[in-house]
Amino acid sequence: MIRVWKRPVDLWWGHGIRLMSELANFMESAKLVYVRLDLDGRILACNPYLAELTGWRRQDMLGVNWFHKFLAPDVRETLSAVFSSAVKDGGIAIPQSNVNEILTKTGEARVVAWNNDVDIGRGGRILGVSCVGVDVTDQKRYEADLREARRAAEEANASKTRYLAHASHELRTPLNSIIGFSEIMCGELFGPMPNRYREYSELIHRSGTHLHRIINDILDITKIEAGRMDLDFEDVSVSLLVGEAIELVRGQALENEVSVISDWRRDCQLRVDRLRAKQVIVNILSNAIKFAPGTVVNVRLKLAKSRCSVVISDDGPGMDEAALERALQPFGQVSEIQIRRRQSGTGLGLPLSKSLMELLGGSLDVDSIVDGGTTVTLSFPRRTG
Repeated sequence: MIRVWKRPVDLWWGHGIRLMSELANFMESAKLVYVRLDLDGRILACNPYLAELTGWRRQDMLGVNWFHKFLAPDVRETLSAVFSSAVKDGGIAIPQSNVNEILTKTGEARVVAWNNDVDIGRGGRILGVSCVGVDVTDQKRYEADLREARRAAEEANASKTRYLAHASHELRTPLNSIIGFSEIMCGELFGPMPNRYREYSELIHRSGTHLHRIINDILDITKIEAGRMDLDFEDVSVSLLVGEAIELVRGQALENEVSVISDWRRDCQLRVDRLRAKQVIVNILSNAIKFAPGTVVNVRLKLAKSRCSVVISDDGPGMDEAALERALQPFGQVSEIQIRRRQSGTGLGLPLSKSLMELLGGSLDVDSIVDGGTTVTLSFPRRTG
């Protein structure tokens, strides 16, 4: 048996021929744009997908100047000159990748993302440029649509924010007069009134105060959305904050026959905006009292290395996951029955409190079980140093 030994160069050459053949077969069938240009920008070779994409017959494209046939009139001369200059300089200035539009036979513009490679022959001489591209027209249109939709949404949101802020200010001015005059009437400062008139005055005052609180919440929401909420950070003890908040809801607690119990065996110093932190605690306490009449609301402190948490628990009806998700959205409300029975507001208290906690560098977490009560954890940053 006679063995024929092949030289390494023969093996390399045969392997290279097979690779070239496989690559050529791949480019013939792949959904990729392929075109090879000579030094003058004329088409030396292209694949069927380029013909399919542009609508031209493959044989009609060979020998045609790529820049003059497939690029838009306003850029073809400039890009053709850049290409000619680049190949004369050894191809160094030809980008490895670029994105540009090409024109189809019908004049439609298709966006193609290219990878370019300079073909080098013996002695380093440039033979041409090979370009492989992907049609990204649909992707670019989708991205443009997303940008336009986002711009329109941001513009609509800004308009809504401006309108709410303006309307709230306009409503608050006459409302202050209503509340003030109703207080005078309730106090009978100018003499006694019949019982029915006194009752009506109290209803006017209570309704006006409730509406005033809602308007303030709307103004706060619009300020946060517009990034215009000003905070004044200071050092304050958490027990002081909670004590002041409990005092503010004491009347509501008595009316709803709720006992608010606080357990403060320890204390810690916070670095927060005192007014806004107290507003959050009052909101959560008010919700607990409102939805758990005749029960007990517990307030306790939970300490961690960098956090100090105020935990407020009630024995109210609780919520399932869907109701909780709805309650955390602006103007979201848990139940129409609960709203009618307990005269709930617009559903701004919980989402506003969550946004304020985030502005304060803290967090608001809610754990609720249907018929098992609700626990809200307000985690504040502790004072450092």
